[in-house]
Amino acid sequence: LPIYRHPDHPTRYNTYYPRWAYDSYRETMTALAEKQGWRYADLWDAAPADHFTDTDFHLRVGANCAYAQEHLAPLIH
Repeated sequence: LPIYRHPDHPTRYNTYYPRWAYDSYRETMTALAEKQGWRYADLWDAAPADHFTDTDFHLRVGANCAYAQEHLAPLIH
């Protein structure tokens, strides 16, 4: 899922986790998916920062629909 990314913070993507934590998670998931032969789509940056609500985790209603149409629908067809 996409995450909010603060555009100017040098050590954090958002207020909850440091960059190294997200980077490590993404590297681990990519390597595991490749090793296991999983079909894996890394969509963590699929929504720009202005598409999020006042939290770092929730997309605005319209952004949810756009995200689903643009990024999820093609994966299931």
